[in-house]
Amino acid sequence: MPSTTSPLERVARAIAPDSATTTRQKIESLAAFNSVLHDVNLDQAQSIFSAVPLANFYLVFGSLDSEDNEEQQLSNIMCEVISKLLRPFSYDMIMQDENNQNFLSQGLNHFSPEIRQLSLEQVAKCLDASSTMHQVATSPIFPFVLTTIAFRDTGVASRAVDIAAKIASNEPECLFVNNASILRGLQGTSDAVRFRVYDLIIRVAGSSDDAFRLAESSGFLGPILDEVNSDDILVQLNAIEMLKEVAITPCGLDFLERSGVLQTLASQIGNSETNDTITILVKSLILKFFGKLGENEAIQFEPIQSKYQVFDKLQQCLDDTNKEILTVAIAVVGLIGSHAAGLALLLDSPLMSKFMEGYQASSGDVKAVYIQSLSKFIGISGDPAVEQMTRQVYQTINGAPSTLESLMQTATQPLEEIRVPIFALMQAIASHTWGREEMARAPTFLGYLLDRSTEHTPLGQKWKFGIVQTLVSAENSRQIFGQHYTLMLQFIRQGPYYRPTEAAAIMESA
Repeated sequence: MPSTTSPLERVARAIAPDSATTTRQKIESLAAFNSVLHDVNLDQAQSIFSAVPLANFYLVFGSLDSEDNEEQQLSNIMCEVISKLLRPFSYDMIMQDENNQNFLSQGLNHFSPEIRQLSLEQVAKCLDASSTMHQVATSPIFPFVLTTIAFRDTGVASRAVDIAAKIASNEPECLFVNNASILRGLQGTSDAVRFRVYDLIIRVAGSSDDAFRLAESSGFLGPILDEVNSDDILVQLNAIEMLKEVAITPCGLDFLERSGVLQTLASQIGNSETNDTITILVKSLILKFFGKLGENEAIQFEPIQSKYQVFDKLQQCLDDTNKEILTVAIAVVGLIGSHAAGLALLLDSPLMSKFMEGYQASSGDVKAVYIQSLSKFIGISGDPAVEQMTRQVYQTINGAPSTLESLMQTATQPLEEIRVPIFALMQAIASHTWGREEMARAPTFLGYLLDRSTEHTPLGQKWKFGIVQTLVSAENSRQIFGQHYTLMLQFIRQGPYYRPTEAAAIMESA
């Protein structure tokens, strides 16, 4: 690496153990060296370390004993240089050097966020293979990663959670058995740290059924459930948010049912109408919790709905005068009906009729949420039974003078928050054979779609282009659309943002 020879010599002199250079001189030498380090490969890094031992770089950290501006600069630039030089080394290669082993232990206990981050970077290299993850899981390094979860810098702490979660998902015993006392100790540190630990526990527990059972038998899931009934509203909201992740696995859902949490949450949806801010926040989050359950195709939602009367409670929410509760309920219905099983469940219940009544009577941003949910229903694809269900939903829209023309009229409104869902609904309709046939029988709608003068925003132009693309790429589109098919092909060739000349625009509109 000839281009770095001079800067390397300067660094070698500046950080030598017997060097008398000042902190400022060290910073300048390292900054010059750092500026020429680009995509260092393994041979280059080893060549540099033969000239300047890695231990010399580490020794600089030992001379830092304060957080003044110059020492902070030195720490930052040194971390950046070491990170670049160690990047081509695997975890196994790094751990062959005793200096690196010591550095990791010391770095994971250092007060500097940059040094902790550098140390975590090296530990993260173990994630490339199960063997090295096992090596870390059973070494003194792993407890230091865990204690970093309590570090004052949120970014560093979050990275520690990520690394610990991946290692422990591969080997849950290292968390729930071997380091159980450390986890419990961290939980008593502060609310922020406690919820980082909860996040770690839930991520690892959700990695497999065995991990979940181990987390439950070790007693780590119970305290999370207790937080749902906390008097502290922020703690309660965070706990409910976390339960959404617990419920995504069969084991987790079974646990929440056995523990009575689902019953507790469902009962809170049915609370009488209120304008109390705290009640609204909690109720909205619980609605989203059940929405996530309904959206998950791996979960059988029908038994949950039957046992806890979720649809009855959603019907009540669709009558709520509080806009937050109303819009969340509308979105939740959309999530439940976003796949075939959920849509079949909705179509077989009074909730769907109530939903469509609300759609017909709505306006503004509330109508936009209804349209988003409708686009989810109609956007489902599948066998003939699914085609029949999506067409049934379309027919219940019952717009005037026709459904497509009513959508077209809404799309010409100046409100982006309602135009985008309308375009999404149009695209969902275009994805079905029955939808394309409906469009082919609506020359006014096709004229609007192909008339570039009706759309002036880049976002709207992109949506219209996408809808036309969907129509053209469909099987039998030439036969379905006849003479309009040629115009559609021309529209696609011209691209989404084509602007015709004035004379051409007049012809096109005509």
